Amino acid sequence: MSLNPLIDNVDTGLDSKGSSILFDFVDATHVNGVADGRTVFTLVQTAGADTKLGTADDAFTFTLLDQIDHTPLATGGGDAETIALSLASVFVATDFDGDSVVIDAGASVTIENDVPTIG
Repeated sequence: MSLNPLIDNVDTGLDSKGSSILFDFVDATHVNGVADGRTVFTLVQTAGADTKLGTADDAFTFTLLDQIDHTPLATGGGDAETIALSLASVFVATDFDGDSVVIDAGASVTIENDVPTIG
């Protein structure tokens, strides 16, 4: 599993301080979300180990570094607003003989008023 280079400069659909957040492909294990020259978040892959199958069980770490704009709640305000960052097309799986497929559904990070949670 690795990160997809084809997402470089693709709009995430989210904004930070009014500017669009774009994916910034750093390398096969590191993607940033960048808005107006600021790194808003990082997604970093670290290798793991699987002693049962002999293959790596990698970990992906999402780190929120700057604010993501939220639409205020219709009633009551507060800080319970959530917004989802779709990670569709961010991951690529490659088998032993080099065949690759983009994993384009299901993965997301939900950010509650600038606090990320796995989804």
